[in-house]
Amino acid sequence: MTFSNLTADEMARIDAICLNFEAEFKAGQAPHVSDVIAANPDVDREALVAELEAVNAELSSSKVSTLQPTQPKTLSEPHDSVFRPGVDIGPYRIESLIGRGGMGRVYRGYDSRLARPVAIKVLADDWSQHRERVDRFERESRAVAAMRHANIVSLYDVGSHAGRPYAVMELLEGETLRERIARGPMTPTQTRWIGAQIADALTAAHEAGIVHRDLKPENLFLIENSKSDSDTKNSSSVKLLDFGLSRAPEGQQADSHDPTASGIVMGTAGYMAPEQARGEKATVAADIFSLGCVLHECFYGKPPFPGKTLAESLGAVLHTPPVGNSQIEATDPDLALTILRCLEKDIRQRPSSAAEVARWLRVPAAETLPPTAAGGGVLANGAASVSPAAAHREAMRETATHSSIGRPMPAKPMLFSRRNIFKGIGGGILGAFGGVALWKVMSPPGLAINSLAVLPIHFEGEGDRLPLGDRLMSEEERLAMSVHFQLAKQPSLRLLPYRSMKVDASNYVEVGEELGVEGLVLVGLTGEGKSNQVNLQLVDTSNGELLWGEEFIYHADTFPFEQRSSATVIAQRIGDELSSLRISGQVENDQAYGCLVNGEARLDPDSPAGMRESLSCFGKARRADPGYAEAHAGFALAALSIAGLTEFKERVGLIIEAREAIDQALVLNGDSGMVNLAAAMFRWRIDFDWILADNHFQKALDLMPNSWQLQHEYALYCAASRFGDQAVESASRAVKLNPLSLTLRIDAARIRWFNGDRLRAGQQTKAILREFPDNRDAIGLVIDLHEEREEYNTAAGLQGILGRPGMSPEEYYLNREKRLADFPYGAFGPEMNRAILDARRNRADRPYIETLALAPPTSFALLMSAHPAFADVRHFQVVEDIIPPEL
Repeated sequence: MTFSNLTADEMARIDAICLNFEAEFKAGQAPHVSDVIAANPDVDREALVAELEAVNAELSSSKVSTLQPTQPKTLSEPHDSVFRPGVDIGPYRIESLIGRGGMGRVYRGYDSRLARPVAIKVLADDWSQHRERVDRFERESRAVAAMRHANIVSLYDVGSHAGRPYAVMELLEGETLRERIARGPMTPTQTRWIGAQIADALTAAHEAGIVHRDLKPENLFLIENSKSDSDTKNSSSVKLLDFGLSRAPEGQQADSHDPTASGIVMGTAGYMAPEQARGEKATVAADIFSLGCVLHECFYGKPPFPGKTLAESLGAVLHTPPVGNSQIEATDPDLALTILRCLEKDIRQRPSSAAEVARWLRVPAAETLPPTAAGGGVLANGAASVSPAAAHREAMRETATHSSIGRPMPAKPMLFSRRNIFKGIGGGILGAFGGVALWKVMSPPGLAINSLAVLPIHFEGEGDRLPLGDRLMSEEERLAMSVHFQLAKQPSLRLLPYRSMKVDASNYVEVGEELGVEGLVLVGLTGEGKSNQVNLQLVDTSNGELLWGEEFIYHADTFPFEQRSSATVIAQRIGDELSSLRISGQVENDQAYGCLVNGEARLDPDSPAGMRESLSCFGKARRADPGYAEAHAGFALAALSIAGLTEFKERVGLIIEAREAIDQALVLNGDSGMVNLAAAMFRWRIDFDWILADNHFQKALDLMPNSWQLQHEYALYCAASRFGDQAVESASRAVKLNPLSLTLRIDAARIRWFNGDRLRAGQQTKAILREFPDNRDAIGLVIDLHEEREEYNTAAGLQGILGRPGMSPEEYYLNREKRLADFPYGAFGPEMNRAILDARRNRADRPYIETLALAPPTSFALLMSAHPAFADVRHFQVVEDIIPPEL
């Protein structure tokens, strides 16, 4: 029988059997082809024999991992292969073959565009002939592309070469979890550390609608950090691989023949959940069961459901409780209980989510006495004690023969008091984690707070309510900025941009009214040296009452991670859990994280010095973590903002760098709101591609509607596109989101003027001048308004020019030219400010505009389209080619 005669269901069943055969082979169990065939009499014998013999021959000849080993090995490749060292596939050059298996080969390659090593996974030639297997390869690519997480292997690109699909992925250096387990059981701390990362990866996958369905040690890769394997926490980073059996959300399967649909046994025996073994649909609960299997093998050093054959393994999964070891359980009873809860055969008895498992694993282990020789303890009356895990396992044994419907849920792992947490770990980073977990359980229902400002408690320096600029910050301000950075990831929360303000209990209500927020998050820091105390408070600005407060200790060595955990505590308290945030974060590099936080906080249009400092910070973040899209996007936003203020030579250089950064960001994560904002800004200001810009804007607005930067930029875009009412609405929303920014208030007034409401524009600008009489941007807008009405005497007085009744335009503009640098019309850069003046003097003729358009400033499209001074030049062909047509 040929493969072309097999149904999708038959192919899928054979795939599952071969995957299990491969897993047993790599685990050193030496499976026999004849035994596997005998255990599966209902499968087409000829096809199964052919596949098993091919896989067995491939594994026997190579005996290498399909991933890059710690010490690279050079494998041979047929000389006439279309994939061989030295061959270029687009921008990727193949350097060497580093792994192969039944499904295909993995090559080490080099990406010439981004100057980085990559792994190139190629589907085997014989697999490429079968639609079902190509679909599986493509399904894995789609699944990985849907996620970006520190604990999931990154997909960079996909394509086809000589009829064979390939995927370009992150190159990993290290070993599989299977190889690590082969060296012996792990300590409880190591098991918790690795397990929490796996749970984080599953959480990200589940949030993306992806069920992995084949979680096992072979699909988990360990990357050694700088510290030794014996270090308690930071020994290894985990990467989740192989989404080939993953299932998309309901309604997204390509057709009814999807081999990952329910009714087909897919997965690896010994790790698949009971419902998978029965051929039922696998949900996130199946991945949690598989996670329990992996944790069991890490902790005990052996699988929970051993079996010599596929049938024995499946039978154990369906009918028997997992094997245990009382001596090992005594070293961490709560970890043992967590594992057993994951291994419940009834879906309803398992943890509700992978995120819940991650929280349990991060609760520090209780202090336990050394286990006795018998592995148990003795009660005061002399009776032998029974560990919680042993009792739970006995309950599972009873459940195996009785229905579990109506049975009470087993107790969840114990959460310890903060005092005991600190006692056990000395107040390190896990103390913050423990505080998070404790608060999650004990907090009352969420409060109706939808808008916040984050402020330091002890701010006493200069710069109250002002942009950060390029000044140095205190450690407390840095922590407050980090909390702000994390909370900003919640799209439903209206969070004001970070600025330091002097606050105390006497002015909470006043500050809340000024900022237009319902709550204040106050961040305090006390202590000296490496050990300090963090104080977090949540204040209701309607009455100034303290709603909640918490304190915990941090060590300076782990400070960046604790900054991230603080945001989760606050978010849970206001009843809006940040499901997208995990302690591991989205930035693996601590330096990149700090630079990113600093860059976002300083990217303030009110401070040119701050924007330059922001550009430097984002540049450092890009270099520290080239794979983080938001660092590239932030760099582009800062570069374009500065380019709008500079002369030709510097502007051109910044635009070139911004384009490169945006291209990199889009490759890394085209679904990021920040990336789409940067792309939209570039498309309409530089490329004059209004349709593509609008596409990016709409995507960004869906992702982060409460971003003041996005609303402000969208308002300017709408003004240039002649969508006046939408421009006014977005500009007003930007001011509401960032009420302390004078630039946003001035631009909102200017947009009203562009939309024909000169009266309101003048009123708003004069209100700003009453508060800030020396603000030159506000003065510049008022001058612009008076010049439009030819009120030269009033405009002259604003510039300190001695005016007189009946001042002629020539006399006024002669003096205006001398003061243009001191009182520009706006933050348009020197060339466009000069162009407004020349247009008013009737000097902006066709050659003038054509010359300006050769290297247009970033505000060129906006002013040509919307500023009244350029009304007479909009019919020039060079302008019509740039600005959108008037509707």
